Amino acid sequence: MPGHPSRGESAHPDLEASLAGAAPGTLCDQIASAVVPEAAVRQQLLEELDVERQLQHLAGALDDLYTQLTGER
Repeated sequence: MPGHPSRGESAHPDLEASLAGAAPGTLCDQIASAVVPEAAVRQQLLEELDVERQLQHLAGALDDLYTQLTGER
């Protein structure tokens, strides 16, 4: 189908190229700024210096967002 990637192709090759090799903390910051709607949560993520805790907090924020959008858990 035109405009849709076939199996094995990326829908966003430029995005993938820009994120390739990025540090986990950098990826977390970018995901949070693009997806997490609450400014206070984004700020907490930016202020967290421990990458493992930052990623855990991001996972929780994404889970909360998923629940808000779908009503599922």
